[in-house]
Amino acid sequence: MKESKKQTYIATMALVVSIISLAVTIIMAFNEYKENVEVIPGNIHIISVDMDNKVLNCEIEVIVANVSHSSVPIISAKVYKTGSGLKKAEEMNISLPDEWPITLIAGGAEKTIIQCEYKLNDDEISALQSDSGIDEAFGKQWLSVRIYTTKPSPYYGNAKFKEVSIPTAS
Repeated sequence: MKESKKQTYIATMALVVSIISLAVTIIMAFNEYKENVEVIPGNIHIISVDMDNKVLNCEIEVIVANVSHSSVPIISAKVYKTGSGLKKAEEMNISLPDEWPITLIAGGAEKTIIQCEYKLNDDEISALQSDSGIDEAFGKQWLSVRIYTTKPSPYYGNAKFKEVSIPTAS
């Protein structure tokens, strides 16, 4: 009778260890193949300024990196003009490179340039006209670059206006 209790105890412990092992394997497999994309916006380059139409044309260098263990389709992107405080983010008109949509392999990265049309507000226009500089005109603004995959929520990164110059009219 004593040996039967020992066998039951050992069998029960083996079953518990097997269940824990299975659970750990499932969790690790799920996390290993979980989609994860890093969005790293670089510099904002101002291409042209049209004061009459209150539009600034710019380009944002963006690195999109796939840090997951499977291929990830990058379907589209959006850029939003945002700032400090409780202001609503304003979607900008953008144009993506011709090679989009793209698929990033596991561990792969793609450097791309997104062209955007930044609508200037009255404060920004007066700061630009007074030669106050980029910091005065855009110091509290940034561009939120959002990258969309097949997941419902986007991946994003923020770009600030730093070390940029406005091209002079020739």
